[in-house]
Amino acid sequence: MSELRVMTWNVENLFEPEDADGPGARAEFEAKIESLAAVIDQAKPHVVALQEIGSESALTRLRTRSEIT
Repeated sequence: MSELRVMTWNVENLFEPEDADGPGARAEFEAKIESLAAVIDQAKPHVVALQEIGSESALTRLRTRSEIT
């Protein structure tokens, strides 16, 4: 039997620092990206559903850091 791993996660306001609702510093944003990517990579899901992605650029940054395709 095949296995399908699905992950859903509310990442809570993933905005770039330049966005009005973003964090105050680039380092804070990068630390959040690293933390999110580490958890996703460890879970190794086949499908990921993320909520509260603030911008396309924030999602792109997360995708390039993690194994999300």
